[in-house]
Amino acid sequence: MTCETCNTKFSYFKLLKSFWFAYQDIKCNHCDSTFEHKLSNRVLGGLLVMIPIFISFMVFEDKPVLVPIIGFILMSMVLSLSLPFIMKFSRFD
Repeated sequence: MTCETCNTKFSYFKLLKSFWFAYQDIKCNHCDSTFEHKLSNRVLGGLLVMIPIFISFMVFEDKPVLVPIIGFILMSMVLSLSLPFIMKFSRFD
């Protein structure tokens, strides 16, 4: 994602951090513009939790309880790494 005002590119880790720490707003270091998460990011965040839960418990249903929990954690981590590429922001005025 780039800043709409000055076209400065935001780092991957800045976007990921803003998602993991309660959808924090992102502030451009160059021009001080502020961007907030769109509703779609919150929906994606909810799906990031729900989908791995269902998948891990369906795939590992005959395994001990700890195996689906570890599967859920691993799937959530892998899916969250792709989120900065699909998250959308709007300028906060």
